[in-house]
Order: sequence, then C-alpha cells, then structure tokens
Amino acid sequence: MAIHLTYKAGSRRYGDLYAIKNMKLVGLLSKDLSELKLSTHPLTKRDVQLANSLLAEHPLVRENDNYSSELREMLKSNRKAELQSLYENSCRFLADEFLPSRILQRRFI
Repeated sequence: MAIHLTYKAGSRRYGDLYAIKNMKLVGLLSKDLSELKLSTHPLTKRDVQLANSLLAEHPLVRENDNYSSELREMLKSNRKAELQSLYENSCRFLADEFLPSRILQRRFI
C-alpha cells in the first residue's frame, strides 16, 4: 500500500509533481487472503512500523476509511500476501481472472 500511496499522492522529494491522483488500488485486499486461500507471510517488524506510520501520518490514509481499514486488518491478522501468490492458482489467473473481475466489479480503493 505504501508504494500505491506514493504514486497516488506523490513523494517527499518531488511533492505531487508526478502524483497520479486518480490512481486506484486494484491489488490484494485483506478479504482476498481468505477468499482466494492465498499463501501468506507474517508481517515483519518493518511492515508493522510502516503500517503504523501510514495510519498515524499519511493524509490519504487518515481521510479514507478504506485505506485505514485495510491497514488495521493487516495489523490485526499479522499477515500479508504478495501479488505473486496469485500465481499459485495459475500463471494466467492474475491477468485473465483477478484483475478483470476486480475492475468490472469495482473492487478497489
């Protein structure tokens, strides 16, 4: 999510010069982990620090309940999954099923 927020809001170095303000988070959401039965990994100390920092300091997270809910759920479960875990189903699953259905159903933040 931190990478997504940097693209959406801009960076400390460049401000919002290169920001993509209408960018949507189409990636994995917390409920996908159980729905898709994906392999997960425990959060690292750095993951926990970053999530807490985003919750406390990032304006988009403070303004948008969807972002803050996702981060809180991640901290609560102490689990994360990478998009690469979607390849466990099949190498075409991400492009042929996951992303199209996510976009058509408007399941993004």
